[in-house]
Amino acid sequence: MNFVFTRSVWNPQSHEYSTFTDGAWDGYDGENNRIRITNRSNREIRAEFSANIDFPVNLGGLEGIFSESPDQTESGITDITIDRAQEGGPGAEKEVYFYFSKDAPQMEESSYYVPIGTITVKFEPGS
Repeated sequence: MNFVFTRSVWNPQSHEYSTFTDGAWDGYDGENNRIRITNRSNREIRAEFSANIDFPVNLGGLEGIFSESPDQTESGITDITIDRAQEGGPGAEKEVYFYFSKDAPQMEESSYYVPIGTITVKFEPGS
């Protein structure tokens, strides 16, 4: 996953940068922020999600949020259950999408990519 935080964007009509007050994250396109899980076993599984935001600059409470909706219309989730695969079938799939909890980290813009955390997905047998 690769997310870009910006406080400005190039305006081709005025040939100037338009500045955002709080800035914005780019990378929520449904592909870049997607986690796809395929269960090919004969038993349902449970996947638990967590994000550890670990950055050397104070990001002011920035957290990771997981949703089953690619357009952020559902509230955050911490786990999902994936059905067992049907015999001879391709496997059961579910998708989860990652978002940041807010758009305004307290940091300067950088011309290079900086890791800001780790996403962990833990699996265990379903009930």
